[in-house]
Amino acid sequence: VFRRLSRDFASIFAKREILATVSHSQPFANAVAKGMEHYRTLLILATLAYLGGLFHAVMALTKRTWHDSRWHVFPMVIGLALSTTFLYLRGQSVGQCPMKSLSDILVFISWSIVLLYFLVGGANRVSLLGLFTAPLVAALQILALALPNSFPDYPAKGKIIPLVELHVAVALIA
Repeated sequence: VFRRLSRDFASIFAKREILATVSHSQPFANAVAKGMEHYRTLLILATLAYLGGLFHAVMALTKRTWHDSRWHVFPMVIGLALSTTFLYLRGQSVGQCPMKSLSDILVFISWSIVLLYFLVGGANRVSLLGLFTAPLVAALQILALALPNSFPDYPAKGKIIPLVELHVAVALIA
């Protein structure tokens, strides 16, 4: 898996450099994403990480030995990092904030749930919150991957207004 990911990232970055020298008017990711969907692998790995966090939590609860453990937080951190990378690459591929298709919205909402888990759970020491966060996020991401025509290309957009993009993102997080 790691060899494939490193090979995928190497090919993405190699094509990015080639495309950057060929055309500066078109974002690199729009051209790269037409035939490549390697960022879906990141979403699948993030979903598996969240399922790993769920597995550890369920095992600890069945043994009645629940306590704060890095073995529960570690898969959630890995999942958050992979989800963040997925959202970044997806945004680069469509040339805007990825929130126009149902699958993109589901992934963004799951990312914001995990982000809030770390903000609320870490501040209030509610580590059991991860037991409920992990299956919800995994289910949302599985649904996003299973939808027909998931992650379509967006039509070309004119000038991007950052405040509008920020407003939509904050509204989804809320």
